[in-house]
Amino acid sequence: MGKLICPYSVVSMLSDDDFDALYDSYRRKKEREKKQGFATSDIEELPLWKDVKGGGSVQTCAICRKEMNDLDLVEACPKCKNYFHYKHIREWLKIQGKCPICKQ
Repeated sequence: MGKLICPYSVVSMLSDDDFDALYDSYRRKKEREKKQGFATSDIEELPLWKDVKGGGSVQTCAICRKEMNDLDLVEACPKCKNYFHYKHIREWLKIQGKCPICKQ
């Protein structure tokens, strides 16, 4: 039967550089596992409504809270119908993966 080794003794045998590399690798793996956002290619396939705001009622982007100007490229969530600046919702979905209003 093999000899059991305490994990703490193994860590103490690592050089500082090796430990840092091992820790960074572990941290990156955990970040990938908990990432909630979408890949850019996945976002392109989402059923968001694309529109160019032209006149009519004043709308504000639910992410930046700024008023949307005429001819701004906007998208709306098909579930809650809230409008967002095109670039803002794309970046939001890359990070969060859900609508900031209805969470779907």
